[in-house]
Amino acid sequence: MDNNTPKDKYYLRFACKKDISRILKFYDIHAHDNIRKREEELLTAKAESGSIAYLENEQGEIVASSISYGLDADVNGVNVQKWLEIGSTRVVLNGYPGLFDALTTAQVLRTVLVEPPEESFIAHMEHKFIQAKAEKLGWRKFSPSDEIKQISNKTINTGDLTDRSDNWYKFTVEGLPIKARYFMEIVKNPNLAHMKYDKEIEISFDRMKNFMLFKNAIEELANKDYGSVDNPKKNYGFKESRDKWLKRFTAN
Repeated sequence: MDNNTPKDKYYLRFACKKDISRILKFYDIHAHDNIRKREEELLTAKAESGSIAYLENEQGEIVASSISYGLDADVNGVNVQKWLEIGSTRVVLNGYPGLFDALTTAQVLRTVLVEPPEESFIAHMEHKFIQAKAEKLGWRKFSPSDEIKQISNKTINTGDLTDRSDNWYKFTVEGLPIKARYFMEIVKNPNLAHMKYDKEIEISFDRMKNFMLFKNAIEELANKDYGSVDNPKKNYGFKESRDKWLKRFTAN
């Protein structure tokens, strides 16, 4: 593609309260068998807390969205967010494989900063294509406990529950540098090529300026080595890792 040819620009953002009507409309219009239905009240709460990452065009039309669902468990009488599920991931701008990667990577990095789970991220992925992409970004297949599945099911409308006993993936602290490296690649080269046609789009971060204040910290993270995603450390989760990082960050 000619570098001088104007590219359609798409803006990566995190939702706020005023976005909820557009987000609800997006999931309603683009309903899919692999996207479990959630209550409007839950989605509204997620928008208000910034737990929805989405991509929009210049006119504000949403073309991709993904939601973070905190999964809380009772730990010695205290309600603790032990896991965080990445779900409701829907991309309708077809032909650009990097969109899924950019969307979910920004989502994970933002969540680590503001609402990290005690243990790990989890996700249910049914398609081999998505599983392969996720594995390149540090996710690994695992068998969740009955507790995890039961808590996750509580976020889904009762009438839309399906058998989700298999195809679960986990993302641990060891994968953070992988995510950070990919994110910095997108920041430095925001153009995504279509897989079939001679066409490119540009991913813009201009509408998520607060998050981009952490760009230097993410770039630093990209050069770290936290160990192998195939051999994660036991009893060391994201909250502890984030808290240690914040202490170093504020000391500089």
